[in-house]
Amino acid sequence: MQYDRGMSQKSDPLSDLRNRVLKAPTDPGVYRFLNHKGDVLYIGKAKNIRNRLKSYLKKDPDKSLGPWKLSLITHIADFDITVTASEIEALILETNLIKELKPKYNVLMKDDKNYVYVRITVHNEYPSLEIVRKLEDDGAKYFGPYLTKYNLNRVLDTLHEIFHFRACSASIDALNRGKTVERACMESQIGQCNGLCDGKVGKEAYRSSLEEVIRFLKGDHKNTILTLKKQMENAAAEKKFERAAKLRDTLVYIQSLQEQQIVADTSGANTDAIGIALHSGKAQVVVLRERGGKIIDERSFALAGEADDARDVLSQMIPQYYSAETDIPDLILIDNTPEDLNVLEHWLSEK
Repeated sequence: MQYDRGMSQKSDPLSDLRNRVLKAPTDPGVYRFLNHKGDVLYIGKAKNIRNRLKSYLKKDPDKSLGPWKLSLITHIADFDITVTASEIEALILETNLIKELKPKYNVLMKDDKNYVYVRITVHNEYPSLEIVRKLEDDGAKYFGPYLTKYNLNRVLDTLHEIFHFRACSASIDALNRGKTVERACMESQIGQCNGLCDGKVGKEAYRSSLEEVIRFLKGDHKNTILTLKKQMENAAAEKKFERAAKLRDTLVYIQSLQEQQIVADTSGANTDAIGIALHSGKAQVVVLRERGGKIIDERSFALAGEADDARDVLSQMIPQYYSAETDIPDLILIDNTPEDLNVLEHWLSEK
């Protein structure tokens, strides 16, 4: 439900706004502060809209709000509110609006157009695998984000050498429609298709090879390395030395991907540890990703906008980050407690 607003015509706009706030609903929802031009300055969510607005528009602002929010208050000329059915709905709406409108006084994760994902249509009888730049709610399984398409292609090329999971799109489309593929494709003849098109690979073997790829993308490299070593030994025993040497180089590359996995945790928990540094209002975030008891990744990024409090940064950064993240862990470690902790936990659990 959209709550109607009217621009103040009085010389003391905050006085007028304080009177309007007294009529604001006490429901959960999203509020937007605007300047005299109608530009959105800040977007926030609240369990009780009226109480939250009152906390900003006091006659004598609370100095503990911090310089950035005190600066915001001096520029407020009006506000909009949207009532939602729940706090979770307010969280989702706030996140989407911040990403869309990019208000000056919110912190915002900067978009990186190089981010890519692996999309696997596991809901299909014959799944397909592709690299995409956008997450969709389409029933497919997504892995990522990855920083560059080049490095991701190299990893997938390596995995194909081991598990031969790639099949031509024509055969996948035909088989999912229940049709028979009559002849091998050109890709099969040059080794870029595993032979699904001409019956060299059956449905179960095809799906099994993709399951191995999924296991690897989740951070479990153990079975990939065991399979690779076995293939290398077999090639050497059969005196296929060129093949054995190629597999050896592949093994070295796979092991290089694990060099960062130095720190180990015997609990084996899947965990993200989030650290935030604030300096002169600017926020830098580091996320350490631990899977299967090992650190597998470290992500560091600066946030646009400014903030006074690490708790506010977490409250806005967490939904932005995990709305684009495909692998949400069992545990997230933070060193500050955001005001909306319960709402964030509920939202993450639902995702």
